[in-house]
Parts: sequence; C-alpha cells; structure tokens
Amino acid sequence: MRNVKTLKGLQRAVPKKGPVMVVFSGSNCPACLFLDGILKRLEGEIPIVKIDVEKAPDLADRYGIMAIPTIFLAKDRVVKKVIDGAIPEPELRKEIEAIKK
Repeated sequence: MRNVKTLKGLQRAVPKKGPVMVVFSGSNCPACLFLDGILKRLEGEIPIVKIDVEKAPDLADRYGIMAIPTIFLAKDRVVKKVIDGAIPEPELRKEIEAIKK
C-alpha cells in the first residue's frame, strides 16, 4: 500500500497498465479505520494507493471527493467504479475481480 500526498506522487503510484485501487480516507474517520483492515488483507492482490484527505486536500478537491472513504477502482488509468463509503470485504473483492477482467 502506498500513501501519497501530491498529484505527482499519485501519478507515479498509479500503474499505467492493469488494475489499481485508489482510496481517499482520513485518520479520524471510523469507516476509514474499518476499511484499513480490509485493505491490509487485500495487499498483494491489487495495487493500493491511499490518500489522506486531511494531508492532501488539494487531491480531494481535484477528484471531487465529498465523503470519506471513497474508493476509485481503475484499470489502465481509467476509473471503472467509484464506491462511496466502506463496504463489506466480500463485496469489495467482487468489485475488484470485475475490473480485473
């Protein structure tokens, strides 16, 4: 899992090819803390880029983040699915598998 704070860091962290999960979260958000446990279990299955909106408010603004957590599932740098809020692990795994196809 890679933590980024800048647009340049995000561009470097997101692979040009293949799937990636970009997670906008915050350190004082209970749903984000719940999601952190799931993300740790998903490491190695999909590249994960995490953005703390409190440390990178410009990125949150740039991508129109209105609530946290917000998850972007992308493939080949194209966002395929946006998930607002924390969802159960089986549901998130299903969404990840769908973008890997």
